[in-house]
Amino acid sequence: MGFVTQPERPDDHNPITNIHRQAFGRDNEGRLVHRLRREQQLLLSLVTTDGDKAVAHIAFSPVTLSGSSRAASLPTGAALGPVGVLPSYQGNGLGLQIIEAALASDAITQTPWQVLVGEPSLYGRFGFGAASQYGLKCEFQVPPEYFLLRVTPGIEPPVFEQGETLHYHKAFHSV
Repeated sequence: MGFVTQPERPDDHNPITNIHRQAFGRDNEGRLVHRLRREQQLLLSLVTTDGDKAVAHIAFSPVTLSGSSRAASLPTGAALGPVGVLPSYQGNGLGLQIIEAALASDAITQTPWQVLVGEPSLYGRFGFGAASQYGLKCEFQVPPEYFLLRVTPGIEPPVFEQGETLHYHKAFHSV
């Protein structure tokens, strides 16, 4: 039948948790998705299936800005994560495909920019680069080269003021 990527459905919830448990070897990412869903903070949640089996998942959630008088009025982007692929399906491009599908979705193309904490060599192929080049800081203590930002094609690149900091949804604090 082949792979199909589509928005999550209620019967995908447990398989999504399983995807992340197997992909990361722990429950944190699955619990994160569950909490974002419960608190209605999923901007996008896509599942790739192989027949009737869920094999990959990606989520995006809203972010907030602080650190300046204008931060609350700035248009905000979306946080990518988590993204996971069942180990038996890794290495065949499914992760890349679900990321491409998500970035091309209406939900994400309507955001001016997207952020993540991840491997620059992987996410650079999708247009992600160091968020520091735009002046944005991450609330988490991560090496600056791993805090990445992508500007939605056709959108003016953001310029953040000194001290403006990106905040993930509070659910990310438990990952």
